[in-house]
Amino acid sequence: MPAASPVVKPKYPKHGELRPALVERVDRYFAETGKSRSGGFRLFAKAVVMLTWFWGSYAAMVLAPNLAWASLAAISVGLALAGIGFSVMHDGGHGASSRHTWINRVAARGLDMIGGSSLLWHFKHNIIHHQFPNVEGIDDDIAAEPWLRMGNHTEHRWFHRGQHLYFPLAYSFLSGKWLVFDDFRSMLSGRMGQLEAPKMSKLQAAEILAWKTLTFGWAFVLPTVLHSWVFALVTFAIWSAVSGFVMAIVFQLAHCVEEADFTAAPAKGERLPQTWARRQLDTTIDFAPNNPFLTWYLGGLNFQIEHHLFPLVSHVHYPALRPLIKEVCDAHGAPHVTRSFFGALGSHLRHLYRMGHPEPQQPAAPAQPEPLQKLAA
Repeated sequence: MPAASPVVKPKYPKHGELRPALVERVDRYFAETGKSRSGGFRLFAKAVVMLTWFWGSYAAMVLAPNLAWASLAAISVGLALAGIGFSVMHDGGHGASSRHTWINRVAARGLDMIGGSSLLWHFKHNIIHHQFPNVEGIDDDIAAEPWLRMGNHTEHRWFHRGQHLYFPLAYSFLSGKWLVFDDFRSMLSGRMGQLEAPKMSKLQAAEILAWKTLTFGWAFVLPTVLHSWVFALVTFAIWSAVSGFVMAIVFQLAHCVEEADFTAAPAKGERLPQTWARRQLDTTIDFAPNNPFLTWYLGGLNFQIEHHLFPLVSHVHYPALRPLIKEVCDAHGAPHVTRSFFGALGSHLRHLYRMGHPEPQQPAAPAQPEPLQKLAA
């Protein structure tokens, strides 16, 4: 049976007054402070900390005297991997780590080092997710079928009624699935979700395979050589589950909550209902903005509104930009939703429950018969 034709990316209405006002206010901030929009030395220092954390934890894991100690170290490996994704590769992948392109590329390679592909991520995250957040059928980051139902326009299955209970297990498979399945599926199918992915050269494909081979080496081969295949599988299961859950829950707390809008992909030729800037605000919330540790560890991804509106600005500036952006949103009647960490978590759980228990569709009222025409005399 032939594969379905790829979905066509929709278009937005023209920008209204909101987007220019936001840009003007942020531009004025950087002009007045004289600061660079990149992260500079602060991101370099954080990268050193994160990479030291990872390699130190990995060394403790593979050199552990027994599986019990290795399992504890594997938890630290998983947390460090998520931290590299949040704080090193994410800014680099957006071109926000430095003014120098080559530094951004090196930082983006952090994803290749931990099992992903910075090349495929660029299309999946920068092109699809940032342009079309929570557009079902377009945004691959919310496509968790068949195991989870994130939006109103996704098919409901009977087991979704329990997704608010089993979601931690599903999130824990994110890293392992990404490493051993998702990227290979995209390479072989030429698709990213329901969209056609950009054509990949043989050199790019070979580069992705080389990085994957390196990852399989440190994840499976070395632990097997030093210990056993059971040791390798157990430690992989632990660190991949930890990193997968942490990365997934951070994304979900920002986008898959009660306040976020979910929209079906419009028909070909039709436009989305909101402007681009309003779409970012309707689908995104900030959480725990006053928690300095979370802000540091998450690479500012708890300031998701600021990130979606200005992805080329480094996360080190988000705390300062947040009140300025909120002021502009308030002036234009646009939402700027903020919750505590546990408030966002509760909202996510309620969203999962509601998506798993959709309200029954009301049957359409039967059509009334047309009145009989009186026969002409």
